[in-house]
Amino acid sequence: MYKNFATWYSEALDIPDGPRDFYGLPGLIMELVFDKRTFQAIAISPNDGNMDIQKPTKGAQVSKTEYLAIVEEEIKAMKKDLGGSGS
Repeated sequence: MYKNFATWYSEALDIPDGPRDFYGLPGLIMELVFDKRTFQAIAISPNDGNMDIQKPTKGAQVSKTEYLAIVEEEIKAMKKDLGGSGS
């Protein structure tokens, strides 16, 4: 996977998650540096559980299989745009 990277995490935020494929540390990853890229947490705010999620009013309903195919194509396009093989 990734050979050279650095992460900074906070044990005070007991969430073993982070950006991209990086997770599993004993706290939330606050900064990640790899491949000349830096990901940083810029804001953290508590969630009281009262999220107002609106049902979409436009777009097409797709099956899980169709969704996964769309995601795969988008990932290939992003890799190609970033100079990867796209395969």
